[in-house]
Amino acid sequence: MAEISEEKRVEIESWQEINASLPKVVVYAFAMVLIWAFAMYVYGPIGKGLMVGGFAAGDVIQAIAVIALLILVAMIWKEINDICDAVGGLIAAKSERSGASAEEVKDWRTGIKGIVFSIILALIFMLFGSLLKAAGLEAIAGIVLIVVFLFVVFLLYRSVMAINRELAAATKEKTQKMLEAAEKEAEKKEKAKSVKKE
Repeated sequence: MAEISEEKRVEIESWQEINASLPKVVVYAFAMVLIWAFAMYVYGPIGKGLMVGGFAAGDVIQAIAVIALLILVAMIWKEINDICDAVGGLIAAKSERSGASAEEVKDWRTGIKGIVFSIILALIFMLFGSLLKAAGLEAIAGIVLIVVFLFVVFLLYRSVMAINRELAAATKEKTQKMLEAAEKEAEKKEKAKSVKKE
């Protein structure tokens, strides 16, 4: 039985991972939005006038929603990580470079993860920030926002550097191929001239 190429293996495994993880991401994200919406617009406002052990029931509901969202974030984070790995593998397998080396796959995965996680963190903070503000915890929301932004800067820098390495390597490889093709063409012309002289 013929063995499949590394590029094809990476492509097949990547598609399998996307097909396994994407439905979970959709379900978890939908659950997060529902929990947030019910906490912000249904149960939170209903509980604002009610007191439970010295706390407004609305604030307790907001805190429960934050905890529930944290659990869902942990679940969705793993699946998004797997999808990013798969997309990075697909890009490496489909790139114009020869082969899908481990280093190339790693760089593309790093690049994709940083960009996607930066977007996801912004979306997640929108959910958490509004819940924290609704619970009267604006200072905590502000601190979390600053920490998230610093982390996003780190992720984006890492991503850009990884993608830059791959683009530079692809350009170098393409340039090398062009030089080799030009040298072969020059050799052919030289041979044709020498044949004519004889």
